[in-house]
Amino acid sequence: MIAGRSHDLPLYLDLSVMRFLEIRRTGRTPQPANFDHGFPALIARTLTDLTPDERHVLRSISLLDFFGLNLATRAAGMTHEAPAMQLAERPFVRENPFGEADPLKWTP
Repeated sequence: MIAGRSHDLPLYLDLSVMRFLEIRRTGRTPQPANFDHGFPALIARTLTDLTPDERHVLRSISLLDFFGLNLATRAAGMTHEAPAMQLAERPFVRENPFGEADPLKWTP
């Protein structure tokens, strides 16, 4: 089902894997119906798995290529790093210790 819905788009496959991992992380068992959606719906479902604070941090850093916890926290106007740290643990955020000044990169 996932391969058929992907229309040969690697990003769809990546998002499907991320969605699968997120469903498993929350203790649920992934079902075929979780992936019976087009690309926009898959993105929307991936974002709905975020907490409101995580979504706020994501919106705040969405125009940045790289970010660190401190920058993400300050950009979101928050006083604590917990939401940025939780967002950084999501599968679509990749750590690159050899990258720019800030080691985290999110993959839209």
